[in-house]
Amino acid sequence: MGRRFLRTCCALAALGVALSAGVASAATPEAEVKAAYLYKLASFVRWPPTPQPPATFRLCVAGRSDIAAVLRGLTRGQQIDGRPLSVEVIGAAQASRASGCQVLYLGRGAEAARTLIGATEGVPVLTVGDRDAGTPGGVIDFVLKSERVRFAANVKRAKARRLDLSAKLLDVAVEVTR
Repeated sequence: MGRRFLRTCCALAALGVALSAGVASAATPEAEVKAAYLYKLASFVRWPPTPQPPATFRLCVAGRSDIAAVLRGLTRGQQIDGRPLSVEVIGAAQASRASGCQVLYLGRGAEAARTLIGATEGVPVLTVGDRDAGTPGGVIDFVLKSERVRFAANVKRAKARRLDLSAKLLDVAVEVTR
């Protein structure tokens, strides 16, 4: 099942190229793969139940408008948990809005990443860092291995945020910290 997950992410990245030709032509393959991962990761995480779930499933991106643009193309018309997807660009100045995101990608900018992680501490937000861009510290961190985008998972950070990471997700992670 782990290889199927990776194939699905690559297929989603290719689909993003086809669906959003204008945006994708400006996006790098790395941005396309990371956007596909961000979209697909949500399927492998269980959030705690809430009495009143938000109307939209918010995917927030900090420091990488190119990834946000590809992600918008990938998620147009899609749903997660029966809710329409919303892709938002967010920065340290909007840190108060970060706690309402379900997924928060921390692109470039270590200081902004620290601010946003702090603003979501203890809140069930799947934070996704990017070690090679200098923003590690997420529940999930993108890492480059053999010139390919992979990810590491931190189960301890997930539990602190009341998130349950699927065993399938952990099986395909290049590194799992417990």
